Amino acid sequence: MSVNSVSNLGTMFFNNNIIKSLNTQINNLTQQVSTGKVAGIYADLGTKAGTSLDLHAQDSALTTYVSAINNVQLKTDQMDTSMTDMTNALQTITAAMDKLSQGGTPDPNTLAMIQSTAQNALSSFQADINTTVGGQYVFGGNNTNQAPITDTTAANTNVGTIVSAYTSGTPASTIIANLNSMTETQLGYNSNLAAAGNNTFQADSNLNLNYTVKGDESQFQDTLKGLTEIANLNYDPNNSSSFWTLYKDAQSRLTSANTAITARQGQLGIVRSQMASIASSDGTKQLTVEGNISNLEDTDLAAASSQFSALQTQQQATFQLLAQMKNDTLVNYLGTA
Repeated sequence: MSVNSVSNLGTMFFNNNIIKSLNTQINNLTQQVSTGKVAGIYADLGTKAGTSLDLHAQDSALTTYVSAINNVQLKTDQMDTSMTDMTNALQTITAAMDKLSQGGTPDPNTLAMIQSTAQNALSSFQADINTTVGGQYVFGGNNTNQAPITDTTAANTNVGTIVSAYTSGTPASTIIANLNSMTETQLGYNSNLAAAGNNTFQADSNLNLNYTVKGDESQFQDTLKGLTEIANLNYDPNNSSSFWTLYKDAQSRLTSANTAITARQGQLGIVRSQMASIASSDGTKQLTVEGNISNLEDTDLAAASSQFSALQTQQQATFQLLAQMKNDTLVNYLGTA
């Protein structure tokens, strides 16, 4: 065998290795195009694996934050709606109470209308306090599986008893003091509500938000007392002065409660605005993170197609060269035989 034959065989061996390498690259490209990913496992990303894992961790965290915010937004949206219902009802009843000329004997029809309005407002208020979202009571603090008001008749019964005592000569000041000292249970509240904790959640990295509005806060208790006080306040001509004192007390409670609920709604609104801002910001961050993940892991189909074509051309050229070299080697061999 000639020196040229030995040299050609070495070259053929080298080119065979090239073909194996080309086949591997072509197979890898085929896999990337079919899956849309440049690697099947993180290890195949090489030095980029750590960056990829970090990006996925960021994406997962942002997804968790946005999901938590969306969940709480559903609750706070309903809380806001319920408090709007409350203030609307309070404005209606106080406006109705303004229509009754104070002093002397009240117009019975107007008083009856006010009492009926108060009873309707009471039922609506109790329903608002017991509002649920996804089966959870939003005004129950972290005691979300129990209704804040468990006895809807208690306030009417107990306040009615206290208020009616004025017709027996009990001073209005004593009645007002008795109303002020009523327990939550007497107003129909769940016995566990007072001890319920706050509603908080992690809205972002190192940021917890508190969206607690408990149904037994003072403005809500005053609403219950004021509505049931006027609903059960019947006129006694023998105690006219006490009647009007209690009437004004109920009116004052409801006016103050309306102001306080509006303020509380504003405080909740600040938290809602924070959540909306964070959700928007995190959404933008997530688009950037997911774009970086895509750039790192996803196959560039245009580039892969171009590279695939180039590798096929190179592969075909190598096959042709090997075929030619085999022929040359055979000729050389026969020539020396």
